[in-house]
Amino acid sequence: MAEISYPFDKDTNIGKPEEGGGRAAVTQNDWQNLATQFADDRIDHVLNSGNMVAESMPFYAEVYDVNTIRVQRGEATVGGFYYKLDAPTTVRVEHNLDQKYDRQDLLVIRVDLAKGYGKVEVSQGAATANPQVPKVLKERGGRWELPLYVIRVPKKQGQPVISPVHPYKAPEDVSAVAPAQSVAAHQAEGSFIRNLAPSAGGGQYEAFAGADGFAITRDLGDTRTYTPEIRYTRVTPRGLVTRGRYRRIAPNLVWYSADINNPTNTDYWNDAQDNCMAFTLPKDAQLHGANGQVFSGVMVNGGYDAGMPNFVDLRGYTWGGHKGDYVRMLYQNPKYLHEGLDYLRVFPRKSYILFSGVYETQGLK
Repeated sequence: MAEISYPFDKDTNIGKPEEGGGRAAVTQNDWQNLATQFADDRIDHVLNSGNMVAESMPFYAEVYDVNTIRVQRGEATVGGFYYKLDAPTTVRVEHNLDQKYDRQDLLVIRVDLAKGYGKVEVSQGAATANPQVPKVLKERGGRWELPLYVIRVPKKQGQPVISPVHPYKAPEDVSAVAPAQSVAAHQAEGSFIRNLAPSAGGGQYEAFAGADGFAITRDLGDTRTYTPEIRYTRVTPRGLVTRGRYRRIAPNLVWYSADINNPTNTDYWNDAQDNCMAFTLPKDAQLHGANGQVFSGVMVNGGYDAGMPNFVDLRGYTWGGHKGDYVRMLYQNPKYLHEGLDYLRVFPRKSYILFSGVYETQGLK
């Protein structure tokens, strides 16, 4: 057995690796084994909304003639090694002499440890009825590639067409105990921020600082709770048992569940004949309002109280421009199908209402 570790200031236990083989010098293979643990294959360019003009980006390429691609300067990390192209270069693409089938090649930065250098080269595919792009090589101690462009080489010596596939560096993700929106103002565009303090700024969640602003992307901790209410009743409901749960599942999207139970002996009626009752959503996840939205629920009324059926299919709706925290409730006219949906005008005694689903919100407020 041998234990090997590096790099240190000096060699230790020379000839006795079983006692801890610390080394000062490293080979290129040692370096690759180490560097690929922390250096991903990336072009050294962090994207944002102001630096994505194609012609000025690193390794921008264009087809120069029927068998030549010109590649502009750029820098990258490939297989743990640094690569820099400090002036434009050209790369040859072999003609496709096949008379029936196209071919797909791959333009790559290839680090070759046997040759001791990195170089922009073409990995050539085969002309077939269903041409495949060559696989990217990642051989420790051998050849390691970073893909730049897929090259479609038409049959009968046609002119190549290129499509970019190169990966760029991403902004660093950060963690925070302060509200993520405050931290995001000082981070690079495209950064993710994780608020990991349950008591600070709305619990544990992930957020994104994008080109179009700040958005919570998802909750990370336990499901949040809230207390849903019934609105637009003649008298304020008393004795209701209400439970609400919700969590952010994507930017401006919330999953929610509202369980509203009326265990009392009172039927709660709407406050006006031309008004329908509503239930509320979480106050920090109000409706987006650009479009109307539709919600789905049920009311269970086992005693057939207040002249209502025992099991009622409910529909909630909001309208464009409504950015509040409540949803109007409707149900199918119990007598005439052709009458369609009626306003929900009563919440019967000993009944309960359930709503759940996903809706679009305004984001963090």
